[in-house]
Amino acid sequence: MGGKVCPKCGYERRPGDFAPEIECPRCGIVYAKVENPRPAESPAVPGLTEQLARQKEMEMEESRAGDLILSCVTASFIGVCLYLATWRFLGPLFTFSEVNETYGEFLGSYVSLQSLCLAALSGLAFSPAVYKYLRNKRRSWWN
Repeated sequence: MGGKVCPKCGYERRPGDFAPEIECPRCGIVYAKVENPRPAESPAVPGLTEQLARQKEMEMEESRAGDLILSCVTASFIGVCLYLATWRFLGPLFTFSEVNETYGEFLGSYVSLQSLCLAALSGLAFSPAVYKYLRNKRRSWWN
């Protein structure tokens, strides 16, 4: 009358052993794990994985370019808005100092195209901050 033999250590189970029936009393191994090991997972198809990674990378590059363009346009808009706000509120202060000597009149204040372009270019100083904000916002949309 022999008991179960452990496949790992070779111990033969006796009727007086206090260990559970599913474990070896000497080494503690579970018999089912040794006798029926789990099948190894099949590796993923490398071609499909590489293709998905490449596609994801292309989408990221396209979104980076779009975010960069959007951030430059937004930053230029911020620069023009700041220029117009300061021109509107601080404009009269500058206008009073521009007195035409010959006619004794104040020169009319106006917004020139050159100063608008300069304001748009100076607004590009905000583009790194806007770009970072858009990238972080886009990441939160994806997650």
